[in-house]
Amino acid sequence: MRTGFFGRFLEQGIPLPDKRNLQDPANVARVILFAVTLPADSVMQEVIVTPLTEPSWP
Repeated sequence: MRTGFFGRFLEQGIPLPDKRNLQDPANVARVILFAVTLPADSVMQEVIVTPLTEPSWP
């Protein structure tokens, strides 16, 4: 996700991920909002949010 999380990578010599493959935080927020507004008798068991450019997803 496009946040400051990866800022420490350079300090530790870890290669940065390709920015094209980082999710916009607003997209993730929309999924969270959807999950917390489900009816009380419903549950979201699992969710995976990836951009279409994610290379490790089928």
